[in-house]
Amino acid sequence: TIDFSNITQEFRLTTSDDKKFDWTLGVFGYRNNNLVNSLNRFGPDLAAFGAPFDLLPLPIERPENSEIVQKGVAFYGQGDYELTDKLSLTLGLRYDLEESTADLFRAVSAFNPEPFELSVKADFNALSPKAALSYKANDDIFVYGSYARGFRPGGINSFVSEQAEAVFDPETTDNFELGIKTNWLDNKVKVNLTGFFINYKDQQLFTIVDFQQLLLGTDNIGKSRSYGIELESEFAVAKGLTLGVNAGYLNTEVLEYIAVFPGATPGAQTQEDFAGSELPLSPEFNFSSNATFIQPINPKINFEANFDYSYQTEVAFNIARTEENRQIQESYGILNGRIGLTSKSLDFFVWGKNITDVTYLSYGYGVSSFNAAAFGLPQTYGASVKVKF
Repeated sequence: TIDFSNITQEFRLTTSDDKKFDWTLGVFGYRNNNLVNSLNRFGPDLAAFGAPFDLLPLPIERPENSEIVQKGVAFYGQGDYELTDKLSLTLGLRYDLEESTADLFRAVSAFNPEPFELSVKADFNALSPKAALSYKANDDIFVYGSYARGFRPGGINSFVSEQAEAVFDPETTDNFELGIKTNWLDNKVKVNLTGFFINYKDQQLFTIVDFQQLLLGTDNIGKSRSYGIELESEFAVAKGLTLGVNAGYLNTEVLEYIAVFPGATPGAQTQEDFAGSELPLSPEFNFSSNATFIQPINPKINFEANFDYSYQTEVAFNIARTEENRQIQESYGILNGRIGLTSKSLDFFVWGKNITDVTYLSYGYGVSSFNAAAFGLPQTYGASVKVKF
């Protein structure tokens, strides 16, 4: 059984009376409780995976009782000031305080023959500034540049048996962005272009944290970076027909990450430096397009059709130094669509997802020779009704 509860509360104080200066102050708090009581059975079929699973005294039963509590509070403020009629400055600051506690009994592992109890507590905090300049050249051209510090709190891995492997650190980013938004032909054409650069510190990665027992969890990459460019466009082709085209380029690199692997003899360890590798789940190119057609049938009912296509180049699910060790999904594209009728009180659509029935992996993870993945949804059709009151 899994019992999860979440409580959040936020208070904000804002002003917009002064057209030249707007500001917001706020505080946000939350508490998550995750209680797990389960019995995990590893049957004889596990031996089919080969070593080291075939060496286990199967079948094995492993109970797990764990309680993880996460709570935090954040204080933030942001102000927007018009330096001139066309130039605006935005400044913001956020302070986060996070605490995680975990009480674990017998983590889920077929390789853990003895019961154990583990209590862990971890505290995290971060100060996150933000600054942006925006320039409105005219009603059709808007240019902006920004810097922001991002923060993702650390946490506790529940599938471990050693305290040293339990806690993972917060992830921080320095985000730089420069962009332009434009309208053309009386708003019939909209084109936006954005360039970005991100520096990561202690980036969080879901991987194997204990190779002796093949336990999965979150680890930290020391340093990494990514940069790219994104294009968004929308075209009002004819009355009722709108087309959209988006494209993106992404370049990523691990700058500092040394992983520890088990050695050839019991207790021995080896290290592998993954600097220079690409970040997982980061396709170099992506493309998407959509078409929407809306035509009134009568004053109360509209006919609506929408189709969208998305494409991405190959994506790696793991960090690897050589092509032989990369776990990848080759380039693929997905076509979705829906056709139906809409009105003030009722919407009816017939829809299809992955219409061309492409077989692909939606997610995967792994290190060295261990890997796992999940297939994406196959060709699917259905109908939906939405009643509006």
